[in-house]
Formats: sequence, C-alpha cells, structure tokens
Amino acid sequence: MEKSSLRYINIFLVVMIILLILSGIIMFAYQKDKYSDVFFKYNDFEVHKVNFFDKGFVYKIRLVSLVDNKLYTIESRYDPRILEEIPVNIDLNDIYNKKVLFITMDQNATGVSVLAATEISKVTGNSLIFKYPIGDTFGALKEPIEGKNVTVMTCNNVSENVGIISFEINNKSEIYSNNGCVILTGKNENDLIRVADRLMLVLLGIMKP
Repeated sequence: MEKSSLRYINIFLVVMIILLILSGIIMFAYQKDKYSDVFFKYNDFEVHKVNFFDKGFVYKIRLVSLVDNKLYTIESRYDPRILEEIPVNIDLNDIYNKKVLFITMDQNATGVSVLAATEISKVTGNSLIFKYPIGDTFGALKEPIEGKNVTVMTCNNVSENVGIISFEINNKSEIYSNNGCVILTGKNENDLIRVADRLMLVLLGIMKP
C-alpha cells in the first residue's frame, strides 16, 4: 500500500477517534445535566424530583429528624433553589417557642389558601420531624362569618404561648414579622403556596432565612 494511502487512513482514524471522544463527552454532559434536573443536593440534603399524576411535579427531600435521628422524606411543591428569591425576615422563635399555632386567612380565601396552610402544618404538626413543642396547628379566619361558627384569629392574638401566621395577598412575595406575628404575602393564592413552601423548608433547616 502506498504511503500516501496509509497517511490518509491514519488521518481518518485520528478524526474518527476525536469524534468518538467528543460525542462521549457531549453524551456524558447531557446525561449529567438530565440527572441533575431530577436528583440533586441542596445544602447537603438529597432532593428528588418526582412526577405524580395528581400533584404534578413535587420535590422529595430526605432529612434526618432531630427528634429521633431517623431518615424521613418531606415533599415540597417547588424546587428549593427557585424559592431563594423570596425574602425571609422573621424571628423563628415566633413559631418555635409557641404551644399552639394558628394559620389565619381572609374569609374569602379558597381551598388554594388552605393548601398553602397545609404545606406549613404538615411540618409544625408532625412530631416525628419537628423538634419544637408546638401542641397543635389550627386554621382560622381574620373575621367572623355571619351564621357560621369559625375560629377568628388575627395578629393581635399573638401571645407568649400563641403563635400566628397570617396570609395576605399583596404585590410582593415575602415572609416577615410584625410584633411577633409571622406574615406571609403572595401576589395571589397560588403564590401563597410557593411562599408557604419557603417557610416550611426554613423551619426544617433545609433552607436558610
């Protein structure tokens, strides 16, 4: 075989090897990116993105309980990385040090606000993962409804033993305290779920305030 032919064959083989290496790198990068989208670590907590037909995507976060040192899983409806944009300016003792907690909302609130309240109460009402001595978490309204027996609680009811979390619709998503009352504001009721998840993950120490 002529030297020129061998030279072309060698060049072809080198090019093919380079292309195979490049394709392998690209596939590895793609798989790594795809994997990081469904499973990643956030502040040393394992997060797994799971698709449920009834809930859509949820984020299952594994944590070791400070109560019994066992491994549990908590669900967030939102990726904790995108919740970091919600500012949190509260004294956590306004929740941690209470014997009873009320989550209060407007009387025209719908089941969406109730769902947001559930996101918080599934932590504060769970003695297996929440180490603070809150006895119970209840829902309440800010004003009475004529003809109906409802629990009415506002920020004025905050005391040494009673904690209040108040839901408000505003033009901003944030969490802040006002004279010991923890206030969650969202742009609408659906946004309140996002803000509630932010508070839930802060209470568990998964996210920082």
